Amino acid sequence: MTGERAVRAERGLTIVELLITVTIMGAIVSVLLTVIVQSFTVLPASTERTATAAQRARLVDAVSDDIANAASNVAPMVPIVGVATNDCVTVFSAQSLFGIPDARAFVGGVRLPRVSGPEVQYQGALQTFSPTHHKVTIFRIVSGTVQRVLVGYCAIDTTNILKADYSDPTVTLTLKLAPSPNAPMETFVISGSRRTIG
Repeated sequence: MTGERAVRAERGLTIVELLITVTIMGAIVSVLLTVIVQSFTVLPASTERTATAAQRARLVDAVSDDIANAASNVAPMVPIVGVATNDCVTVFSAQSLFGIPDARAFVGGVRLPRVSGPEVQYQGALQTFSPTHHKVTIFRIVSGTVQRVLVGYCAIDTTNILKADYSDPTVTLTLKLAPSPNAPMETFVISGSRRTIG
């Protein structure tokens, strides 16, 4: 009997045992590949959402401070015919706006004169991105210094991308943008009150 066991042990795996092993290994590899592929699609979207949230936080900080320090004569930007729009429909010939090549229009805008110090302006630049979306970059401009504060996308049929409302002492800035071309449009509202000087 011991000789029979020794011969059987030297033969190795049977075909059934081998097939079961290969099937189990295939299932494990399949699960691992699925996780790896999903990580490549989830990571960029997560990174994009994080970057947008950080941009929005900086924008809220800047706008809140600028509104609090604004003088009483807050006003919308005067539209420049032929280069300004407040929708994602109207585009003009390509030009360089705020250092963005091939920009197609200024977008909305608000002037916040300060009680002390230079005026602050918020304005956007519209850039063709795809047949269905445009890229919108919102800028904060102080004494000729231009700072990009938010980048988003608008569907071609979007109106009122950057809108400012005034009901002294409250200023409300409303943005309609998507964080990416594939994301849904979001309305983002920043509201604050001017400090009253006693």
